[in-house]
Amino acid sequence: DITVAIKNISDMATQIATAAEQQTSVTKEINRNTTSINYVSGIFHNSAEKGIGEASDLQEQAQKMGVLVNHFQLD
Repeated sequence: DITVAIKNISDMATQIATAAEQQTSVTKEINRNTTSINYVSGIFHNSAEKGIGEASDLQEQAQKMGVLVNHFQLD
């Protein structure tokens, strides 16, 4: 009886240790994925800001061209 109980306890301890190792592995992978998402989000954010700036520049250029074109309109 005692030998069986000790073996059961040992088996449970092994299962707990295995589960803890698996959880650690999953946690590390989640951390890596979160870091990757953060990096890609930063790139996207910077690209979006650059795109907004370029769109603003294009709008200014279009307005200036509109003024110049108005000088050449025929009556």
